[in-house]
Amino acid sequence: MPEPRPESTAGSFAVEIITLVPQLWPHLLSPQAGLVGQAFAKGVAQLRLCDLRQFGHGPHRKVDDAPFGGGAGMLLQVEPLHRAISAARARTPGPVVLLSPRG
Repeated sequence: MPEPRPESTAGSFAVEIITLVPQLWPHLLSPQAGLVGQAFAKGVAQLRLCDLRQFGHGPHRKVDDAPFGGGAGMLLQVEPLHRAISAARARTPGPVVLLSPRG
């Protein structure tokens, strides 16, 4: 039987993830996914998701562009990423970890 979730999350560890796919993370970090998911479910840690697209430009909320000088792939634009990180830092103080496309 799962333990009840604490009423207060004061003192808990908060993790904010800036992502283009916020709907994916609750599944990846569900209690069935392992210890990290169980920590979120029990209230030991808080998961906050920040949709990078809300900081994008234009009607399609574009956040990426082709690399300077051409080449394969796309790169995230600095401005939307900077605004997303600033907003996340205002809500969740602490270290910032930027993952590469390789994780």
